[in-house]
Formats: sequence, structure tokens, C-alpha cells
Amino acid sequence: MQIENIIILVLAVLALGLLIKYFFLKATLESKARELFDKWSDGELNKFKSEIKEQMLKEAAILSQQWMQEKEREIRKDAIDRSKDVIKGKVTEHLLPFFDDFPYNPMDARFLGAPVDLVVFDGLSKGDVKQVIFLEIKSGKWASLNEREKQVKKCIERGNVKYQILQLNKLTAIVD
Repeated sequence: MQIENIIILVLAVLALGLLIKYFFLKATLESKARELFDKWSDGELNKFKSEIKEQMLKEAAILSQQWMQEKEREIRKDAIDRSKDVIKGKVTEHLLPFFDDFPYNPMDARFLGAPVDLVVFDGLSKGDVKQVIFLEIKSGKWASLNEREKQVKKCIERGNVKYQILQLNKLTAIVD
């Protein structure tokens, strides 16, 4: 009977050992399975994100191209209209002294173009210059002075204007 008890005890210890080993292996297997699943799902998620991103970029490119095609005519027309306005303005600057309502004698006006459109020597054609006028011509939607024109205007308004003679044979400036 004692041998039977020993055998039962040994079998119980073996069964307990096998049970512990089973639970340990089960936990290890579950941990490995979770790790593999997480790795796989991360890979699938990244792959899915990448596919979505690629699809979104393709759609954005298509939408951008469609917008450009739809707006191209409008953009070209706007550029042509602006160009026409600039050309009209330049032609007007040259011809304005010959318009009936130009307030000065056209013979007294000299075209510069930039940074001032005209310099009018009022009375020059009659031999009696009364004043010198720096004239900037503006028209249309963009009728404002640019930065360079504003600087010239400020210099003239402050009286920072002088008359100089440059004698080329001496290469020196003489101020009168």
C-alpha cells in the first residue's frame, strides 16, 4: 500500500508539474500570438494608411488639374486684361500731353516714364518757365503710387531737388 501511495504521490507531482508547464506554455503561446498579431496588424495598418495616402494624393492631383483646366481660361483672360491695361496706360502716358484737356502746353512736357511719367517745364515753349512740374499719370483699378514713386514724391515735396551742371571735360559736377 505504501508503494501505491508513493506512485500516486509521484503521479500527482508529475500531474501538477505538467499542469504548471501547460499553463506556462499557454501563457507564452498567447504572448507570442499577441505579439505576432500586433506586428501583423501594425503592418496592415501602415499598408492601409499608405494606400489611403497614395489614393488621396492621386485624387488631389486630379482635382488640382481639373481646377486648373477650368480656371485656365479665366486666368489667361485676367492676365490679358491686365496686360491690356498696362499697355493702355503706357500709351496714354505718351499721348496725354496731346489731349485737349491736358492742363499744360504739350510743347512744355517731356516724357520720362519712370519713376515719374512726365516733367512739365511750364512756359518753356513761350520762353518763360514759371515752374517745373513732376507729373505722374494714373488710371484704372491700380491707380496708386508704388514705393519708388512715393520716395520721389517725398523728395520733391521736401524740396530735396537741385539743378546741376556736369562739365564733361573736367568730369566734375558744378552746382549753380
